Amino acid sequence: KTENDYATLETLELEGGWYRFTAESTEVYACPRTTDSSSDPNCKGGQVGSGSVHKSLCKSGSGGALCSICEPNYFLSSENGCEKCSGHSAWLGPSMSFLVLAILASVLVYKKERIKAWESKNRSWLSNFAYKLLAFVITMQILVILKSNHESVGGARMAEPYNSFVGLVSFVNMDVSGLLPLNCMSKTYFNHLDKLIA
Repeated sequence: KTENDYATLETLELEGGWYRFTAESTEVYACPRTTDSSSDPNCKGGQVGSGSVHKSLCKSGSGGALCSICEPNYFLSSENGCEKCSGHSAWLGPSMSFLVLAILASVLVYKKERIKAWESKNRSWLSNFAYKLLAFVITMQILVILKSNHESVGGARMAEPYNSFVGLVSFVNMDVSGLLPLNCMSKTYFNHLDKLIA
Protein backbone atom coordinates (compact mmCIF):
# COMPACT_ATOMS: atom_id res chain seq x y z
CA LYS A 1 0.00 0.00 0.00
CA THR A 2 1.08 3.53 -0.62
CA GLU A 3 0.94 6.38 1.89
CA ASN A 4 -2.18 7.71 0.11
CA ASP A 5 -4.11 4.60 1.20
CA TYR A 6 -3.99 5.66 4.86
CA ALA A 7 -5.88 8.53 6.42
CA THR A 8 -4.08 10.85 8.80
CA LEU A 9 -5.52 13.50 11.06
CA GLU A 10 -4.62 16.15 8.48
CA THR A 11 -6.33 14.27 5.63
CA LEU A 12 -9.39 13.13 7.59
CA GLU A 13 -12.50 13.89 5.56
CA LEU A 14 -15.62 14.77 7.59
CA GLU A 15 -19.17 14.03 6.52
CA GLY A 16 -21.69 16.85 6.41
CA GLY A 17 -23.03 17.83 9.82
CA TRP A 18 -19.67 17.36 11.60
CA TYR A 19 -16.97 19.83 12.61
CA ARG A 20 -13.50 19.92 14.15
CA PHE A 21 -11.54 22.94 15.25
CA THR A 22 -8.13 22.23 13.73
CA ALA A 23 -6.57 19.86 11.20
CA GLU A 24 -4.72 18.14 14.08
CA SER A 25 -7.80 17.87 16.35
CA THR A 26 -8.76 14.35 17.44
CA GLU A 27 -12.20 15.51 18.60
CA VAL A 28 -15.06 15.71 16.11
CA TYR A 29 -18.28 17.51 17.06
CA ALA A 30 -21.79 17.24 15.69
CA CYS A 31 -23.01 20.58 14.40
CA PRO A 32 -26.21 21.87 15.99
CA ARG A 33 -29.21 21.44 13.73
CA THR A 34 -30.59 24.79 12.62
CA THR A 35 -33.30 23.18 10.50
CA ASP A 36 -35.58 20.16 10.58
CA SER A 37 -33.13 18.17 8.45
CA SER A 38 -31.10 15.35 9.97
CA SER A 39 -27.87 17.38 9.84
CA ASP A 40 -26.95 21.05 9.87
CA PRO A 41 -26.81 22.50 6.32
CA ASN A 42 -24.13 25.00 7.44
CA CYS A 43 -21.62 22.17 8.14
CA LYS A 44 -20.83 20.90 4.65
CA GLY A 45 -18.04 18.56 5.78
CA GLY A 46 -14.83 17.87 3.90
CA GLN A 47 -11.15 18.24 4.75
CA VAL A 48 -9.62 21.00 6.84
CA GLY A 49 -7.59 22.91 4.30
CA SER A 50 -4.51 25.04 4.78
CA GLY A 51 -6.69 28.14 5.28
CA SER A 52 -9.17 28.74 8.06
CA VAL A 53 -11.25 25.86 9.37
CA HIS A 54 -14.61 27.51 8.79
CA LYS A 55 -13.76 28.21 5.14
CA SER A 56 -13.05 24.50 4.70
CA LEU A 57 -15.90 22.94 6.71
CA CYS A 58 -18.67 25.57 6.61
CA LYS A 59 -20.85 26.46 3.65
CA SER A 60 -20.49 29.94 2.20
CA GLY A 61 -22.05 32.58 4.45
CA SER A 62 -21.59 30.66 7.68
CA GLY A 63 -18.68 30.48 10.07
CA GLY A 64 -17.60 30.45 13.67
CA ALA A 65 -17.48 27.44 15.94
CA LEU A 66 -19.60 24.59 14.54
CA CYS A 67 -20.54 26.85 11.58
CA SER A 68 -23.26 28.30 13.79
CA ILE A 69 -22.92 32.01 12.94
CA CYS A 70 -24.14 33.67 9.77
CA GLU A 71 -21.76 36.22 8.29
CA PRO A 72 -22.88 39.81 7.54
CA ASN A 73 -25.32 40.00 4.61
CA TYR A 74 -26.52 36.45 5.40
CA PHE A 75 -29.47 35.40 7.54
CA LEU A 76 -30.37 32.11 9.22
CA SER A 77 -33.14 30.41 7.26
CA SER A 78 -35.14 27.70 8.97
CA GLU A 79 -34.84 25.51 5.84
CA ASN A 80 -31.37 26.09 4.40
CA GLY A 81 -29.13 27.44 7.15
CA CYS A 82 -27.32 30.70 6.33
CA GLU A 83 -28.68 32.29 3.15
CA LYS A 84 -27.56 35.44 1.35
CA CYS A 85 -29.67 38.56 1.82
CA SER A 86 -30.81 38.91 -1.77
CA GLY A 87 -32.81 42.09 -2.21
CA HIS A 88 -36.22 41.92 -0.67
CA SER A 89 -36.85 38.15 -0.93
CA ALA A 90 -35.65 37.57 2.64
CA TRP A 91 -38.36 39.94 3.86
CA LEU A 92 -41.22 38.54 1.75
CA GLY A 93 -42.62 36.18 4.41
CA PRO A 94 -42.40 38.65 7.31
CA SER A 95 -43.83 41.43 5.13
CA MET A 96 -46.81 39.31 4.10
CA SER A 97 -47.44 38.32 7.73
CA PHE A 98 -47.34 41.99 8.76
CA LEU A 99 -49.76 42.89 5.96
CA VAL A 100 -52.23 40.19 7.06
CA LEU A 101 -52.00 41.40 10.68
CA ALA A 102 -52.53 45.02 9.58
CA ILE A 103 -55.63 44.04 7.59
CA LEU A 104 -56.97 42.05 10.54
CA ALA A 105 -56.35 44.99 12.90
CA SER A 106 -58.14 47.42 10.58
CA VAL A 107 -61.14 45.06 10.33
CA LEU A 108 -61.24 44.86 14.14
CA VAL A 109 -61.16 48.67 14.41
CA TYR A 110 -63.88 48.98 11.76
CA LYS A 111 -66.13 46.44 13.53
CA LYS A 112 -65.30 47.75 17.03
CA GLU A 113 -68.91 48.41 18.10
CA ARG A 114 -70.15 44.97 17.00
CA ILE A 115 -67.19 43.31 18.75
CA LYS A 116 -67.94 45.20 21.98
CA ALA A 117 -71.60 44.13 21.85
CA TRP A 118 -70.63 40.48 21.22
CA GLU A 119 -68.04 40.63 24.02
CA SER A 120 -70.59 41.93 26.56
CA LYS A 121 -73.01 39.10 25.68
CA ASN A 122 -70.31 36.39 25.94
CA ARG A 123 -68.19 37.73 28.81
CA SER A 124 -68.21 34.55 30.95
CA TRP A 125 -67.51 32.27 27.95
CA LEU A 126 -64.64 34.55 26.84
CA SER A 127 -63.15 34.52 30.32
CA ASN A 128 -63.12 30.70 30.38
CA PHE A 129 -61.77 30.58 26.84
CA ALA A 130 -58.97 33.04 27.71
CA TYR A 131 -57.79 30.79 30.57
CA LYS A 132 -57.82 27.72 28.32
CA LEU A 133 -55.99 29.58 25.54
CA LEU A 134 -53.35 30.81 27.99
CA ALA A 135 -52.81 27.27 29.29
CA PHE A 136 -52.50 25.98 25.71
CA VAL A 137 -49.97 28.68 24.70
CA ILE A 138 -47.81 28.11 27.79
CA THR A 139 -47.86 24.33 27.26
CA MET A 140 -46.88 24.75 23.60
CA GLN A 141 -44.06 27.15 24.56
CA ILE A 142 -42.71 24.53 26.97
CA LEU A 143 -42.91 21.78 24.31
CA VAL A 144 -41.21 23.93 21.65
CA ILE A 145 -38.39 24.89 24.01
CA LEU A 146 -37.95 21.28 25.19
CA LYS A 147 -37.78 20.07 21.57
CA SER A 148 -35.27 22.77 20.64
CA ASN A 149 -33.06 22.17 23.68
CA HIS A 150 -33.23 18.37 23.28
CA GLU A 151 -32.17 18.50 19.63
CA SER A 152 -29.47 21.15 20.22
CA VAL A 153 -27.63 18.83 22.62
CA GLY A 154 -27.69 15.98 20.10
CA GLY A 155 -30.95 14.27 21.06
CA ALA A 156 -33.08 12.43 18.53
CA ARG A 157 -35.85 14.21 16.68
CA MET A 158 -39.43 13.75 17.84
CA ALA A 159 -41.42 11.10 16.03
CA GLU A 160 -43.96 12.16 13.43
CA PRO A 161 -46.60 13.61 13.59
CA TYR A 162 -45.43 15.25 16.84
CA ASN A 163 -42.36 16.83 15.22
CA SER A 164 -44.49 18.50 12.52
CA PHE A 165 -47.09 19.63 15.05
CA VAL A 166 -44.51 21.24 17.35
CA GLY A 167 -42.93 22.88 14.29
CA LEU A 168 -46.31 24.35 13.31
CA VAL A 169 -46.91 25.87 16.75
CA SER A 170 -43.36 27.19 17.20
CA PHE A 171 -44.66 30.73 16.59
CA VAL A 172 -45.94 30.74 20.21
CA ASN A 173 -42.38 31.44 21.38
CA MET A 174 -42.73 34.88 19.78
CA ASP A 175 -39.05 34.86 18.83
CA VAL A 176 -39.00 37.95 16.59
CA SER A 177 -35.27 37.59 15.94
CA GLY A 178 -35.84 34.06 14.64
CA LEU A 179 -38.71 35.09 12.38
CA LEU A 180 -37.14 38.16 10.80
CA PRO A 181 -33.89 38.21 8.81
CA LEU A 182 -32.41 40.91 11.08
CA ASN A 183 -28.85 40.22 9.87
CA CYS A 184 -29.94 41.77 6.57
CA MET A 185 -30.65 45.12 8.29
CA SER A 186 -27.25 45.47 9.90
CA LYS A 187 -23.84 46.17 8.39
CA THR A 188 -22.27 44.05 11.14
CA TYR A 189 -23.25 40.69 12.59
CA PHE A 190 -26.57 40.80 14.47
CA ASN A 191 -25.37 39.31 17.76
CA HIS A 192 -27.06 37.84 20.82
CA LEU A 193 -27.26 41.22 22.60
CA ASP A 194 -29.01 42.71 19.57
CA LYS A 195 -31.50 39.83 19.63
CA LEU A 196 -32.22 40.42 23.32
CA ILE A 197 -32.86 44.11 22.67
CA ALA A 198 -35.10 43.34 19.68
